[in-house]
Amino acid sequence: APALAQLLVKSLCTKPSRDNYTCHESAACRLNHILKCFPTDLPLSVAELGAGCGLVTLAASQALLARGRGVRCVAFTDHDPWALDRCRENLDLTLSQYEFAGGAAMKSIPFLFKNLSWGDDTEASELLQAALECACEETNEDESGHKNYGFDLLLGSDIVYCSEVVRPLFLTVSRLMTPRIRPDADTAPSHMSPQFIMAQSFSYDEDAEKAIDSACDEFHLVRCLILDELSKEEGVKIQVFSLQEMSRVGHSISGRSKCV
Repeated sequence: APALAQLLVKSLCTKPSRDNYTCHESAACRLNHILKCFPTDLPLSVAELGAGCGLVTLAASQALLARGRGVRCVAFTDHDPWALDRCRENLDLTLSQYEFAGGAAMKSIPFLFKNLSWGDDTEASELLQAALECACEETNEDESGHKNYGFDLLLGSDIVYCSEVVRPLFLTVSRLMTPRIRPDADTAPSHMSPQFIMAQSFSYDEDAEKAIDSACDEFHLVRCLILDELSKEEGVKIQVFSLQEMSRVGHSISGRSKCV
């Protein structure tokens, strides 16, 4: 299972129903803290980039619901149609066979399965529009009343395998992280700051690391390292990216932001 999916399952209040989920307690605790920081008064829109089998999305949905965080829309995205088919199968399997905290509520979540090629602004715009329509249909809201719409939480696990994919990835991330504005507000409130959680179970090479720094500069993102245990067995590294003007945590260290 992807590293981030394992951590999300570990962070759940209830014991996971599947066997062989192992991860470091400190990683799960820090991820749990991130999830708790999201407001409870507004349902969240969630999307996974490079979903593969969709385990990260499924685990995140369960974890958010178990903590009383409403979920208004969840999107599985991948450039491979076969992967999206696997996501559908795993969602059906999860809803039909597993008992978990928030399970009943999860069945009412509108799920999207969308092809998404990183760097393709047209596909990103189509995803945002589909998410808006899906969320408004679920809540009977007027779609035209929204001044802006973006995802509150983006997820990715082991999705950077070479430096060439970094800029297209973060171009799409920046597009999807457009701050969501309440229909009755002129500006996005601070607690609506979207987050991109990226986990990895292996070290990136120097070119990939430089490409991430460059992408953060170009797209005005704050790179926040919250955990690095790659030196340990089954270790993981977790980073959180947020919009520069909306970031409320971290301090600059060698041009990067590190959570405190």
